[in-house]
Amino acid sequence: MNLNRFLYKLLFLFLILLLAQCGLYLVIPQEYPSIVTELSQELKSHNDIVGFGDSSVYFYAKEDKVKKSIFLMLSEFYPHSKINEFDSPAYHLNFYEHMLEFIIAENKNVKVLIIPINMRSFSPQWDMNPGYEFEEEILAMKYFNNWIFRIFYKPLAVFKLFLPKISDHDYNNAIVYNGEKIEGRVKEFLSSSYDDWHSKKYMKDKFIFHYMYSLKKKHRKIISLLKINTIAKKNNIKVVFYVTPIDFEFGNIVIGSDFQKRIVENVSVLTEIANSEGFDMLDLSCALSTNYFTWRSDPAGDYSPNEHLTDKGRLFVARKIKEQIGFQFDGGL
Repeated sequence: MNLNRFLYKLLFLFLILLLAQCGLYLVIPQEYPSIVTELSQELKSHNDIVGFGDSSVYFYAKEDKVKKSIFLMLSEFYPHSKINEFDSPAYHLNFYEHMLEFIIAENKNVKVLIIPINMRSFSPQWDMNPGYEFEEEILAMKYFNNWIFRIFYKPLAVFKLFLPKISDHDYNNAIVYNGEKIEGRVKEFLSSSYDDWHSKKYMKDKFIFHYMYSLKKKHRKIISLLKINTIAKKNNIKVVFYVTPIDFEFGNIVIGSDFQKRIVENVSVLTEIANSEGFDMLDLSCALSTNYFTWRSDPAGDYSPNEHLTDKGRLFVARKIKEQIGFQFDGGL
């Protein structure tokens, strides 16, 4: 009998605590991931230009004289228009899709949306990386105004229930391809597997790891690209897609001419889709020479090839985006 009374009291106490938590989390603003808060608070009901991006948009080297992002440089061409940028390392097309859905759900109108397409994001190095799934951010955007999610968001975050669907084991054992040829598994291409980050083998393997896959039309990030285009058209948003520059010259040095051929082949998959779906895409993949890239002097990046540009390289991209805006919109905004 005493045991039953104790259990009833325990259950009653649990219900009181649950109700208190519900009331508390309904009143107190939740600390959602920063990108969710930024999208909700920084965008107004009407916005001229919005730019999404990964680190290729804003990364600058110590020796750069101009330490501005591509979007900040672009804003100087449009002194009477406001440009909002939302970028962070490893953002990609799937995440941009959810960002776009979120700002539309929040009734944020956008005139022009700029989206970079990073060819490395289709590779197993990026596409299969659990840390690049952004599960928590995506769920927070999806259920931002759901009061039940708001109540339980903090406990879910504390107990790490936003873990990515891809495990570290899956990532490490994902197959790395050179075209249709199997080169090995991801764990063999990680920087920690090499003794010399300046060796030709290291650089060659990294270029294979990052870029030498054969892109298929059913890739999940291409599905996101198509969804972005559909959502944008439905909401009268003009999208400027551009393929980020790649250090193709150095890739040709360590791999040979097959490197540039593979880049052209993979980009052509995207251009064919763009043409068939009726949207424009600016291809800058082979637009810049190797001296515009900073990865070979970047120890923080393991001297691993990426799309980070010098200030002159970022200015080049900003100018090309401006030209594309003028081309797509009959002379500009």
